[in-house]
Amino acid sequence: MKFSHSSLSCYRRCRYKYYLKYMQNYIEPTSPGQIMGSIGHAGLAEWYRSGNQEKSLQSAFDKMLEIKPLEDEGGYDQDLWDKAEHILKRYFRWSVGNDDFQIITYDGKPAMELKVEVEIGNYIIQSIIDGFVYWNDAVWLFEHKFMAQVRTGSLDLDPQISLYLLVARKLGYEPRGVLYNVVRTSIGGVAENNPVVRMPTFRNNEGLEILSQELKIQSEEMTRFLDGKVPVYRNTTGNCNWDCGFFKVCLAINDNGDAQSVLDLYDKVEIKEEVLNDEAIE
Repeated sequence: MKFSHSSLSCYRRCRYKYYLKYMQNYIEPTSPGQIMGSIGHAGLAEWYRSGNQEKSLQSAFDKMLEIKPLEDEGGYDQDLWDKAEHILKRYFRWSVGNDDFQIITYDGKPAMELKVEVEIGNYIIQSIIDGFVYWNDAVWLFEHKFMAQVRTGSLDLDPQISLYLLVARKLGYEPRGVLYNVVRTSIGGVAENNPVVRMPTFRNNEGLEILSQELKIQSEEMTRFLDGKVPVYRNTTGNCNWDCGFFKVCLAINDNGDAQSVLDLYDKVEIKEEVLNDEAIE
């Protein structure tokens, strides 16, 4: 069985959401911020592979069309693309004078946007790692985040950073930590002169070993859940109205106990392989 950071975190957040998204295959609507993050990741991956601005912008544009934030059939959201292009060009200009690291290679290629798998217990954990760099005489995992407002208070317990560091060490790397690469997505103001904030964050081996044990426990429980041996229930919080695309489904349940009429408005996808992974939207 294969799991990803997205599926693991979704299960921890709410079993009902996991059930809808990964077992019933309903497509959760994506926000403009999520789309911007995916566009940005594609652009930066190519930038650090080739250093070519035009190729990088093309990769970002191709990702946008892949996600298909369409205004009408055959079109796309021009305003969203104009904003993404501005943010990326601004980043490229900044990085030329401020990048003070070396890109590490993986299988003979720049270690950027790596799709990797590692075994933890009897399970396989899939990850897409933004990159590896050599900085301040050590190896670091390079992780991009796209934010309108820079918030780094949660880094010490960020589960994605912890998981990716665990994966990196199981791959044979010994990263000192994560070089957190925050790209501002606002237009104007401080973002124009200071478009990027970089912050190192750390994990120790003892903590990552505890995480490994917790992942085994969670993976075993998720397997029982998939087999129908763990009940489905909702975990509603004050954040549901802004961080969950199935918010209206839960409202319908509260109103009349029946969510199907709302679920009928959602698209569904057919998962063709036994991979519980949706890392396409960052």
